[in-house]
Amino acid sequence: MFSIALGLSAANIILLAMAFTVGLSALDVESGAMTVYSTHIAIGIACGLMCALTHVAIFTYFMATSKWLHAAVDKGGMQYNDFVAPSLSRKIRVLAAGLVAIGGTLAAMIGGAGCDPTVNILWPAGIHLALAISAIIINIIVALIELRLVSDQGKLIDKALIILNTLPTSQPSTT
Repeated sequence: MFSIALGLSAANIILLAMAFTVGLSALDVESGAMTVYSTHIAIGIACGLMCALTHVAIFTYFMATSKWLHAAVDKGGMQYNDFVAPSLSRKIRVLAAGLVAIGGTLAAMIGGAGCDPTVNILWPAGIHLALAISAIIINIIVALIELRLVSDQGKLIDKALIILNTLPTSQPSTT
């Protein structure tokens, strides 16, 4: 799962950086740069979708593995505090981190809509710029947090598997 989380996080951050870069070149829409501006809007919408996909997919991994670890503890007679409690703690942390990243990206999108020069401008473009920079920084920090938590969860699963694999297996009855 680490590779999948890394790939999703990298794609998310690259897409955010693309939207930011294209957005900087679309600053002067009055001079005929509407094609660039339209591209910026399309990439910005894709950023919101990719951000949600990334963080929801990572959270889903923690939902599934926490449930699996709970079943493994029941089957293997392992300690709840050694396996399930850390897993649930990570699940809560990854949810909080993901929501912050999604919220930051959504704020940047709303900030962009509020300074759209093709409709009523509600606030200066500098607000959108600041929110976009913040969204990129937040998503980088959250990606690092999530990747660390995914790695730790994987180690915990491996530890549980080692214990489960040493349990005696019941032989089917031959009668």
